[in-house]
Amino acid sequence: FSDQQSWRDAKRERSRAAGIFIPAGMAFGTGEHVTTATCLRLLADIAADLLPNFSALDLGTGAGILAIAAKALGAARVEAVDYDPIAVRIARHNASVNGFPTVRISQGDVLKLNVRKGYDVVLANLFSDVLAKAASRIARATKPNGWLVFSGVLRGQMGDVSDAIQAAGFTRPRVVARGKWCAASCQRDPD
Repeated sequence: FSDQQSWRDAKRERSRAAGIFIPAGMAFGTGEHVTTATCLRLLADIAADLLPNFSALDLGTGAGILAIAAKALGAARVEAVDYDPIAVRIARHNASVNGFPTVRISQGDVLKLNVRKGYDVVLANLFSDVLAKAASRIARATKPNGWLVFSGVLRGQMGDVSDAIQAAGFTRPRVVARGKWCAASCQRDPD
């Protein structure tokens, strides 16, 4: 939404319209960028086949769009991480105003990610170099046979990112290219 008045109107109409409402603000992302939009489509496809009450982790959450979408699609446990404390604050606000205050959003570094309990779906809309460097940590955060949805990768970078993802224990990614950007989904190999 481009201005505060339209955000207020949408918030009032929320009970009549299905959707996620993200006001334009300081945190990266309103859901219109092709990387986020493609991740949302891939998440929706995967969530349709998951058991109710799946778990999701959103890495590099920005405004919280993917975390909120996971919750809206039936995830029981959703956590999100971002390096930027302003993004964390805004994502928390966005989760709350969308009716999902239980989404746990914290500040952290994906390159230092240390998750003790795996997730059914890990969402990672990150720069390609971060994805490649964090691939093994992302794999440890994903349950066996769990899903990884990732984006933030330019077409020319997908080969290197795909190699790193597969080396970390994921299947060959199914890539969706839109313009110069790519998004992909894959599953972690069973143990």
